Amino acid sequence: MSRTKVGVDYFADEAKEYLASATELVEKMEHNTYSSAQMGKTMVLPASVSRLTSRSTP
Repeated sequence: MSRTKVGVDYFADEAKEYLASATELVEKMEHNTYSSAQMGKTMVLPASVSRLTSRSTP
């Protein structure tokens, strides 16, 4: 096999780079989705607690 790169080799290298970039972005999106869901759960609790405490005060 030749030691010089041809166009197909460059396309393959670029494809690997784009795949790595896309994989990283998907991981970030999944992390953000998980974090957002967790924050949504924690934000409900303080609101519920404040409603409960406001009912118990005369």
